[in-house]
Amino acid sequence: MAITQDANKPVSLEMKITSPSNNAVLTEPSFGKPITIEGVLWGNRVDLEHVIVTLGNVDHEATWTFHPAPKDDTWTVQVRVTSSGSLKLKARATGDANGRPVKSETPEITVNVVADTTPPEITILTPTPFQEVTVAETGSTTVPLQVKVTDAVGINSPVKWRLDYAGVSTSGNAVRDSVNPDMWIAYPPPL
Repeated sequence: MAITQDANKPVSLEMKITSPSNNAVLTEPSFGKPITIEGVLWGNRVDLEHVIVTLGNVDHEATWTFHPAPKDDTWTVQVRVTSSGSLKLKARATGDANGRPVKSETPEITVNVVADTTPPEITILTPTPFQEVTVAETGSTTVPLQVKVTDAVGINSPVKWRLDYAGVSTSGNAVRDSVNPDMWIAYPPPL
């Protein structure tokens, strides 16, 4: 369905939430990832003005895309949530029908935000324990640091490293491998 301009049909505006579903359990927000909320809308002889999504007590303006019939017109918004718990979710659309306001509202649903309390698993691949490193003639050498990092909901921030040796400390970010996203590598400067 889509928003049409059929003069033979009455003015109408309808909408629904397609994702997340009622009673969905969401873990993404604990890592700063946004929740994507999506839906469809349809109607007749209405100029759409706003699609507002309310999560908890906070309103968010959604963007919408019109598609040729018979494909549904869609709307979407990304929302960041910073705490766990049960939140109410609903959406409303407003429009204008020749100077007359038109409104549609979805039924309220519940989403459950659950914090991921399991830390990522980190395995140092190189250097290996007790690995002997040959020092260059200049008296210093660079030893690559390679780690494997996994987590049930993904790794969304850089893997940081720190090297302390003989009272000298250095640190930085490892770089994600372009082929295997669980692999990270860094080249700490020689000490």
